[in-house]
Amino acid sequence: MKGIVEVEFIISVFVFITTISFVAAMIVGNIPLFHDSAVAEGIKSKSHQYSELLLFDEGYPRDWNGEIIDDIYRFGFSTGKRYFIDINKLDKMNQICNSPGGYNATKNRLGMNYRNEIKIEATYMDNSPVIGTSSVICEHPGGSNIRHQFHTVRLAVLNSTITPMIRLKVTVM
Repeated sequence: MKGIVEVEFIISVFVFITTISFVAAMIVGNIPLFHDSAVAEGIKSKSHQYSELLLFDEGYPRDWNGEIIDDIYRFGFSTGKRYFIDINKLDKMNQICNSPGGYNATKNRLGMNYRNEIKIEATYMDNSPVIGTSSVICEHPGGSNIRHQFHTVRLAVLNSTITPMIRLKVTVM
């Protein structure tokens, strides 16, 4: 009886190989979904962290709104009290970010890596801009809407205006 393979053995090997192939195909097929989910959660986390940094930190030096970009080590809009922000700091960041090379310098001061972009917007509660004619304080000059992005919207109080409540929207892409 040497060399004779029974039908049950052939069927069981076929079922085993089919099952292993099916499980492997399912795992490989779901890896891109898990990767996209991880990327989206990372961007969501960064958006929250940057909004918290800008809203609750005074920056370094504390009165950086009169400094040049090389003298600013950390951005932060806070006046020192929670949820109170300095409109002069918003204006200064707008000037810095919109100057030549200012966006990349701003990203460096925020500690962002080369893969992510940031957009910072500030509006009053009626959606009118806080600074100038645009609600955008800082944005990549050639902004992209194709990538994953997440917005974190926080409410704050301006230090010296008649309409004190504003929305601070931080978008990370």
